[in-house]
Amino acid sequence: MKIRILFVLISLNMGTNSFYAQVKNTYIVNKNTAQDLNYLFRNKVMVVAHRGDWRNAPENSFPAIQKCIDMGVDMVEIDLQITKDSTIILMHDKTLDRTSTGIGLINDKNFKSIDSLYLKNGYGMATSQKVPTLLEALKLCKNKILVFLDKNYDYLPEVVKMVKELKMEDQVFYEGNKTYSEIKSKYGNIIDYINYMPRVSPASSSDTYMMPFLKLKTESIFIFSFEKKELNDAKNLIKRTKEAKGRIMLTTLWEDTAGGYNDDLAQIDPDANWGKVIELGADLICTDRPATLLHYLRIRGFHD
Repeated sequence: MKIRILFVLISLNMGTNSFYAQVKNTYIVNKNTAQDLNYLFRNKVMVVAHRGDWRNAPENSFPAIQKCIDMGVDMVEIDLQITKDSTIILMHDKTLDRTSTGIGLINDKNFKSIDSLYLKNGYGMATSQKVPTLLEALKLCKNKILVFLDKNYDYLPEVVKMVKELKMEDQVFYEGNKTYSEIKSKYGNIIDYINYMPRVSPASSSDTYMMPFLKLKTESIFIFSFEKKELNDAKNLIKRTKEAKGRIMLTTLWEDTAGGYNDDLAQIDPDANWGKVIELGADLICTDRPATLLHYLRIRGFHD
């Protein structure tokens, strides 16, 4: 099944000067987010490990996260699901079948039954690793690595409360494709004090979607994705977004997420893939190959 993520679209029916004049005059630094993104971006390009270092450990597992910490990855992406008794766990799929020794829907199971299962590795073989809870994973990450939470929206208040209790507000980033007004309507002021990374539908206009996020704080991170045929348009969109002080995350996981440049091709020719993504303006690269990407960036002088 073809996966199409989303990219930030700047409305073409607004004049460039008009849009960016609005942005420049309406920045509001969120005082509740103390982390200075200039410090985060001391590395010219940040490495985001997709589901942890899943090629060398089960995806969304403690070892997958720990390996990222040990190698110096900047941010680890983990996926969330919730059990029948409201325990938030790490798992990408809604079912247990692919990545664990269990079967069935996660939200049909109490955590006790899931806690008796074991995670599978990338070859589908059972390992000795248990299914982590979000609480356990956050404790592992605290003060060690930034955290990118995927699939969090349906239980956002519970997640935000947990993060706050752990005093990890500056470390945790939340992705989503909802508009500012939709989040505000459902969850109140939560959006005003979390690190939210928007995904944007091509049908969405910048003035109704992008502007509120740019108002929240400077250097908001936007998650871009585009196919090869959209490359020229994407170059313009990225340029204009960066002019508005937005930061750009590009994902090199698959062929259709970064204009045809991807991790697998980068193993053969990194300059022609990761190098091109950097030229496009990526401030963060989400990858399935964190160790080799880090090595490449360090050689090129883009990472400590």
